[in-house]
Amino acid sequence: MHPMVVFLVLLAAGIPKSSAIIASLGVLVTVHLGYGDRTPWPLKMLVFASYAVPAWAISRTGWWVMPLLCAGLLTLWMAISRRWNPFAHKLFEALAGLLQATSLVVASLAR
Repeated sequence: MHPMVVFLVLLAAGIPKSSAIIASLGVLVTVHLGYGDRTPWPLKMLVFASYAVPAWAISRTGWWVMPLLCAGLLTLWMAISRRWNPFAHKLFEALAGLLQATSLVVASLAR
């Protein structure tokens, strides 16, 4: 997810400019956090939970649900993709982007 696209979509959805900037910068930071082979699993879970944090700039309703959902689903999917099928890792990356976008949409609707 490109941060500029996030910013423009949030503005088009009627989100205040300051919240859209903060959420876009949050996306920029979280998509650059590492979760490679040398990263321990507890740290990977924190990285995956952070994918929902940019939505907090928009709304804090249910603030604890999306990070737990992102951390749980993405950790499970990554473990499955690394264990049995390397192609599934591309699906993992798509799911990560989908969950991050979903958290922003849910936060926009919860305002």
